[in-house]
Amino acid sequence: MLLEVAILNIIAGKESEFETAFRQAEPLIMAMDGYVSHQLQCCLENSSRYVLFGQLVDVGSPYPRFP
Repeated sequence: MLLEVAILNIIAGKESEFETAFRQAEPLIMAMDGYVSHQLQCCLENSSRYVLFGQLVDVGSPYPRFP
């Protein structure tokens, strides 16, 4: 298993739009080969920062890697 972590800085005031767009994208993410799980968390200190955890089967999975 492989855990990828991405820190996502969202434009202040656009957090709700980002969360809506992310919810719409989740079925696509979950349908990809190599996908195991993911979790999106909002930072407590900065409401415009999110941390995305993505668990993959292995390094060779065709799942898109977080930038």
